[in-house]
Amino acid sequence: MPDAMLDVVRSLDPLPTVLINTRFDVIASNEAYEELFWYWHTRPCDERNQLMCCLTEPMAREQFLNYDEEIPHLVARLRTEYARHIGNPEWEEHIARLSATSPEFIELWTRHEVAEPAPRTRRFVHPHAGTLNFISNELVVSATPGTRMQVYTPLDDETWERLPRTRHM
Repeated sequence: MPDAMLDVVRSLDPLPTVLINTRFDVIASNEAYEELFWYWHTRPCDERNQLMCCLTEPMAREQFLNYDEEIPHLVARLRTEYARHIGNPEWEEHIARLSATSPEFIELWTRHEVAEPAPRTRRFVHPHAGTLNFISNELVVSATPGTRMQVYTPLDDETWERLPRTRHM
């Protein structure tokens, strides 16, 4: 990842920002993103993958308030990207790992739904900040094909006011 792109991600703080690839692997993130999700993990996060974390973290449904809308969308996005990588060993291994780890993934994967990136509303509960409502936008990173910058912008005044409470105290 070019240093200039990492500088952009860091400079967007206090907006939670992350660089992801088309499998939702986290490539880099800023402190605002890390601290927003600091409390998510009740067990060690073996993979830095957004979808894997959501599907395997026992508390995800409680903390990701619109989980039932967003996780099917993410799986549909993964299927869209997978179509461009059928037979690629890394992709095949990733799909196999998700399938072995999550019955929910299998159920969603077998729907054969596809989706493209789009602005999405993401609602989270943070232990210090309460309910947070964001719009998540993805920007293509032209310097690195297959990479997107995901930026979480507060959707309302309450989230703007509560956002500083997500930082470590």
